[in-house]
Amino acid sequence: METKQLKIETDQIKFAQEQFISNVLSKHNLTPEQATIKESAHNNKIDVYYKDLILGRWFTELNFKSCEDGIEIVVHEWY
Repeated sequence: METKQLKIETDQIKFAQEQFISNVLSKHNLTPEQATIKESAHNNKIDVYYKDLILGRWFTELNFKSCEDGIEIVVHEWY
């Protein structure tokens, strides 16, 4: 599992999620039509499935740190 820290602006979480999905699909040579993407509002979780097999999970920690430029969120990626 990889842990990243992001300084968040308005659309950065959505962009990071889309990039993660793209990375998982690319790694497994799948198209978006072949995979199932399940989203959960709880900690911004994204699960990527092929049939019943989970290929990747992306989620944020629920705690935030303020910094000079806004807030900092810890993100976990597994694929």
